[in-house]
Amino acid sequence: CTMTLMPEVNIYMPAYEAQKAHIQEAVDSVLSQTVTDWTLLIQEDCSKKEDVESHIEKYMSDERITFRKNERNVGIGPNWNACLDFGDCEYIAYLFHDDLWGPKYLEKALEILKSNPDVGFVSMNHSYLLDGDGIDTKIYDEVQRFVKKNIHEGKHNGKELLIWWAQQGLRPNIIGEPSFVVLRRDLIEEVGNFHETMPQFLDSEYWIRCLQKTNWWYLTEDLGSFRVHSEAASAKNEVDGRGKFDRFECFRMLLKTIPKEDKPQIQESFEKAFDDMIKKYIERKRSGKVIITKGSGKMKQFALRHPIFICKALMRNAKTIDNS
Repeated sequence: CTMTLMPEVNIYMPAYEAQKAHIQEAVDSVLSQTVTDWTLLIQEDCSKKEDVESHIEKYMSDERITFRKNERNVGIGPNWNACLDFGDCEYIAYLFHDDLWGPKYLEKALEILKSNPDVGFVSMNHSYLLDGDGIDTKIYDEVQRFVKKNIHEGKHNGKELLIWWAQQGLRPNIIGEPSFVVLRRDLIEEVGNFHETMPQFLDSEYWIRCLQKTNWWYLTEDLGSFRVHSEAASAKNEVDGRGKFDRFECFRMLLKTIPKEDKPQIQESFEKAFDDMIKKYIERKRSGKVIITKGSGKMKQFALRHPIFICKALMRNAKTIDNS
């Protein structure tokens, strides 16, 4: 295949320990797009078990596809950011090595962005592809129900949506996984890189910054599949309790950048979200349920950085704590 002189979309595929079948299905889903003027960068993060380069060797005759390997393993956030220096297309789309796009994914996204210059990024609805037995789908089922109930198709004012999302505690991730979001490059240049120290919340943190700059569009048509399996980074982080307190760090960061007139609403939402966490902890303790302590190191760090906020939270919930 000959590369288009002026591709419209840079597609980024961060890869780590990508199984052969998974990454080949992902690349095949790119090749099946009705839009053909794209480039695909596969950014490999020094896998130890999988020979990712050999897995995708058969695709390298396509001039639109590039393979790069990091000199050392850098981790999720840094690998996402490493992709961004490749290409200068007007539009950017991430597709993780184990996810899939429907044939019209790019076509639908570009149609919306070209028709709505005040929209900086667009998300596509998608299904969840279960790969393996015994996978807990509760978190994904809850996200789908929440979005279906609360998020309408079409354009959303960025600032208004952000304040509403904060009132929900910045959860769940209403924008979605990066594999199903297409962005304008000038938005990414304005917002900057992904936060590299948030293992479970770095995409939501990025969407928070994007919503402060532009409007967002949601398309309800199912245009892809997010693969859920035990080896996926999101599944491992959920089990390990990583990123448990990144949400509160996002509130703190948001309070620094949100316009002054909106700070009281965000502060109130921040306090409510933290109070809810304390109450849920106490309820679990009372009922004798297992309390996950993994990720507690993050809580200690947060408490040391924000002692006044923690003291106020404990005072607000003193009665509940005493009764526990």
